[in-house]
Parts: sequence; C-alpha cells; structure tokens
Amino acid sequence: MARDHIEYHIVQDMPQTPLMDKDAATGFRIAELSRDHETGAVSYFGSLAPQWIRRESGYYESDAEFLVMRGDLKIGDTVLSAGHYCFLPGGCLLGESFSDTGCELFMMFDGPALFTEANKDRADARTDLRIDHVDAKGMPWGEPPAHPGRPAEEAPAGLGVKYLRVDPETQAYTLMVRQPDGWFDPKLERHSIWEELILLDGDYLMGKMGKVNAGCYIFRDGIIPHGPQVSRHGSVWFGRGPGPIDFDYMDEPWARGLVEQYLNAKHIFNGEHETGPWGSWL
Repeated sequence: MARDHIEYHIVQDMPQTPLMDKDAATGFRIAELSRDHETGAVSYFGSLAPQWIRRESGYYESDAEFLVMRGDLKIGDTVLSAGHYCFLPGGCLLGESFSDTGCELFMMFDGPALFTEANKDRADARTDLRIDHVDAKGMPWGEPPAHPGRPAEEAPAGLGVKYLRVDPETQAYTLMVRQPDGWFDPKLERHSIWEELILLDGDYLMGKMGKVNAGCYIFRDGIIPHGPQVSRHGSVWFGRGPGPIDFDYMDEPWARGLVEQYLNAKHIFNGEHETGPWGSWL
C-alpha cells in the first residue's frame, strides 16, 4: 500500500502549515492527513482566512474533492457553504476563488495538489463528471444498497446512506453514512479496497481504537480487519473508496462484550449527542 495506514488523526488538533504550489504560497493553511508515496495523491484539512482570494483562473491537475465544514468558498459563480460538497475532475476550469468569512474544509486530491493557470479546460478533462455543488448536509438519507458479501437486508438496522458521487467507469465512490443512537455491528469486517473515513459528527467506537468524536480521520488498506462498531448517541461519517466496496465478515468471541461495555459506559458520555466543532450532521 502506497499510503500509510492511519488510525487515527484528530484533524482539528493538528498543526497547520502553508500549502505551497510550485514554491508559491496559495493562502491555504493545511494539515496533511495522508499521502500516497507513489502517485502523490493527498488529503488535507485546510483553512482560509476571511477575504482570501485567488484571482487566477485555472485547473487542478488531479481530480479534487472539497467538503466545506465552516464558512464559505466561492469558486467562479458557485458559492459553497458549510455542508456543501464539490467534485472537480482534473483539468476542469475554475474561475476566480474567494472566501468572504473564511473557510474550513477537507480537500482530497487523486494526485499532486497542483494548480495550473489557464483560461479553458484541459483537453482531456472529464467535464461531464464535474459536480460544482451538492448540499451534502441537506440531502435526504437513503437505505443502504446491497454489496458483495452484504445483501441490503443484512445491513445493521438504522443505517442511512447518501451517495455524493459514483464514477461510472471505476465505481469509485464518495458517500456519507449515518448511524442512529444505540447502533452497533458486533462483527469485524474487511474489504478488498482501501477506504478513507472522516467522522463528521457524534461518538464512535471501532474495535481497539477507543471512543472517538468528530474530527477522527482514518486511512485504511482494505485487508485490515476493523470492528466491532458502535455509536451510543449517533454519528455521521464521510467516506471514499477507489471502486465498488465489498464485505468480508469475521466473528470474534470478544467483540459483542466490547459492544455492550461501550453502550453501558455512561460515565464516558455527557448524556446527549456529541456534535463536535461542526454542529449536527444527522
């Protein structure tokens, strides 16, 4: 695996440094979450100061995904605010960018995060896949679909899903998943693809890593088993993968006891849903 296994960062606690592009400052301040040592694909948690501007038009050389957590970001004529998502295929032209009140966002690039000044799309840009704006927070939740190894009817009760994009060729996906209060899955699971996960809201226990809250970031090779999974007061995850996800389940005798212990450990909770720094995404 060309990316290191990360389990886990708490992104809002990570120090931020200036994002440079070809030795020039971009005005972004970023915490690097993970990087592919072969392709240069990289994920950041970033921030922009109020009144930040990039006057130049151009495009990112690699596919880019943004999820805005706080503030605003205008790209051309599109205004993104908290809870909004966009997918910008490499080579798709972007107009002048501006943030009025400042912005916090997740930025995920499928290659080096390089911006090239231009006044038209790159010749090979997949402009038909461009998604300028999705209100990810406001979208309705849907039922989880069937996956290899997990028929739809076998998904743990109460699970909700929002698909933000699915690549028509590779089936690479970006989605959000909601777990209601008291939700659990006592099995361990693994997949044949990597997955990148960000806990946007709530509390969660995933196997040995302990209780985590909003801001938890994970990058995991699919072969790594994980679980059991539990949320006492509900949670929302943002997730990405490079192709169709499948499930290989394992039963461990200790897992159900860990689920029950977490759900009954009232002393580690404040008695209500724990929203974290970005409010409720449920």
